[in-house]
Amino acid sequence: MDKAMIEGYGPPDLVARVRNAAWSACVPAGKNFEGLVVGSWVLTDTPDALCPVKFRVTLATVPRGDRLVVEGYQAGAFLDRWQQRAYPPLFTGCCLGEAYVGEVKAYRATIERVA
Repeated sequence: MDKAMIEGYGPPDLVARVRNAAWSACVPAGKNFEGLVVGSWVLTDTPDALCPVKFRVTLATVPRGDRLVVEGYQAGAFLDRWQQRAYPPLFTGCCLGEAYVGEVKAYRATIERVA
């Protein structure tokens, strides 16, 4: 199983925001998860020829607390994009930052390729 992790700081309610994010209709079928975007890539709930690989994304406060797990499908390069940081993962429009700015919490985000 391939796996990657990032840590950083974000808004105190980030897990709740992602938990409440929409799954919107996509073409030709299925739904896209709007709570997580890497570049222009999102997870979809239905595997197809373009998105055959299943991924699990976990967002959790550090050291312990709120935790959310989302599973969906994308191309195999989704994990590579995540690791390269050319397109930082956005959780409801927020990326995990390296510095304290205002009221924040520490988070750990993990992505795994599910066999």
